[in-house]
Amino acid sequence: MWWNRRLTLERNKTQKALVQLEESKEKQIKQHEIILNQSKIASMGEILANIAQQWRQPLSAISTLSSGIAIQKEFNTISDEDIISSCKDITHITENLSHIIQSFYIMLEDKEQESILNLASFMEENKLFFENKKEDIKFIVNIDESLSIKTYKNQLTNVIFPLI
Repeated sequence: MWWNRRLTLERNKTQKALVQLEESKEKQIKQHEIILNQSKIASMGEILANIAQQWRQPLSAISTLSSGIAIQKEFNTISDEDIISSCKDITHITENLSHIIQSFYIMLEDKEQESILNLASFMEENKLFFENKKEDIKFIVNIDESLSIKTYKNQLTNVIFPLI
């Protein structure tokens, strides 16, 4: 009978150890989930900051273009061609702003595919982001037309835009 009592004590110790182990495992899982959620929140904050940064200059360009149209119209110094040109620029900028949102969505979903990108075309497509009509700054693309790289276009955009 003494071995029965000892066996029961050992079984109880083992059960307590298993319960403690399970509780410890659950605690670790909860801590991991908290850390993961904190990481996601931090990433979202960075993404929102990047979106805000990439939207500031284009929004300023749209504001400058529309204000320029209004002032020139008020003084009757704007031609129909200038209005059409400015409207086309505004449309192009808003399309690029929409593209920025889509780029960040793709980045969040991690779905972007690596592709061959012609650098001259890439910079030409995006030069309106860099031109500020108010200060008469022109962005001149002077890149060999044959120069292409294998890259993730959206990630390249996110690296180059803040530098310029």
